[in-house]
Amino acid sequence: MRHFWNTDVEDDQVTYYVQYFKTIEKVYKHAIFFGIILHVAKPFFVRGSSICNCYIPPQIPFPIFYAFEFYAIIVGAASAFCFNVFVCSLIVSVAAQFRLVNLKIKDLNAMEIDNDHDLRVYKVNLKSIIKYQQFLIRFVDDINKLLS
Repeated sequence: MRHFWNTDVEDDQVTYYVQYFKTIEKVYKHAIFFGIILHVAKPFFVRGSSICNCYIPPQIPFPIFYAFEFYAIIVGAASAFCFNVFVCSLIVSVAAQFRLVNLKIKDLNAMEIDNDHDLRVYKVNLKSIIKYQQFLIRFVDDINKLLS
């Protein structure tokens, strides 16, 4: 296997998956950004509050406390956002790969076998498709174990 993913077949459904993922990523990115801005701006509108609704020690000035909270929220939100986008991209990529395997299976035609050479080529192609499908199934199982 030269590449981790097979990419030699283009399909409208695969292109749709990629475009759908890009759209979902943009919507998710904007929603997360808007939610963080609303959450972080709360202390400016409500006196005596903090970003995380926690106790504000009187010894620490508000700007310093706010900076620490702001940093913690940004780091936490960025890591959650990146993890979610990573998982979504894995799911879309695996769905596209299963679609490509399905197309390769449909392209196999046993009626075109005329001689022994054609039979050997057919068997080699069928075995490679089966191996790749088994690889994808193992990959999905590993993702399920990892994310469960």
